[in-house]
Amino acid sequence: QDYPWKASLTSHQGGPPPSASSASYAWYPLMTSSSPLTSLYATCRGNSMPIHLIDAYTSQLRASYRPYNGVDELEGPTVVEFSPDGSRIYGTGFKTDRTIAVF
Repeated sequence: QDYPWKASLTSHQGGPPPSASSASYAWYPLMTSSSPLTSLYATCRGNSMPIHLIDAYTSQLRASYRPYNGVDELEGPTVVEFSPDGSRIYGTGFKTDRTIAVF
């Protein structure tokens, strides 16, 4: 059955959309669609890409978070998540070690 629904959010921030297996995203846990200030999500692509905080209304980049590994090289996580209260962003899934970056 075909549904007449369309995606209300699309974002190609930072280049073409990644494959589902190489990207992670997390919605801000205190988001309310009536408050544009809280309508955002975090995304990561792994490799040498930072965590990006994206505005859900405009798809504009609000902030970038750059995790560095033990030899001071930028290393992007493959998994991103907010803390339940929204005060922190966690990134993990690094290739070189088993750390959790906290922002």
